[in-house]
Amino acid sequence: IPHRFYRKSERGYIYETPKVSWVVTPTVAGRAADLWKQFLKQSFTDFEVLFMGGSAEVDRLGETLAGDPRLTVVPSGADEGSQFRAALEASRGEYVALLHGWASLDHRLLSRAVRRLDGNPRTSVVRSGYQIVTGDGNATYLYDEAMTDLDAEWGDVPVFALTRRREWAKVLREGGEAAQLWGRVEELSDVKALRDGLVALPAMSPAHELPNEFPAITGERTQ
Repeated sequence: IPHRFYRKSERGYIYETPKVSWVVTPTVAGRAADLWKQFLKQSFTDFEVLFMGGSAEVDRLGETLAGDPRLTVVPSGADEGSQFRAALEASRGEYVALLHGWASLDHRLLSRAVRRLDGNPRTSVVRSGYQIVTGDGNATYLYDEAMTDLDAEWGDVPVFALTRRREWAKVLREGGEAAQLWGRVEELSDVKALRDGLVALPAMSPAHELPNEFPAITGERTQ
């Protein structure tokens, strides 16, 4: 049982039932293997990862890591909405972490987000500030309403959000597309945010020119 009262997560130990289920949506061409490496570098390692299948790259990653219980490739569905719902239903963690496939992660992200959610029993969603890191290395930090605006530019669900599984269980019964499901989860939730930009994107919008590679970020901003 991954609840903090029953189990302390030990770094590097693979538990039968993980504390956190990463759901990567959408999967981005050329990014899956790099994101997997970033997950493994997280200081909090009690997790599983679910990638949306359907691309040769993700299917190949699934075959390469077939013996690793932390990785699941979710088969393609009739549409993206059904695949997203299948990923949520297949996830096993106490917490579910949504992540856009273009995101880049500070290695402390999951540890700090889990600690915030563990420490606030009435909170159901933890967000993080964002960095927009351009090709010249300059970073723009986004918080509060700007985070919501950025999410809307990049897709139907947040670029990053750590959520309690129980809220998804309430809304999945009603069905709907990803945006509708997330909207209902948000309505049910008290939301808290980490002020530091622990998640990065290469542009304000996917409509902008995007790089061939986008490495993991380091450092944080506390002012």
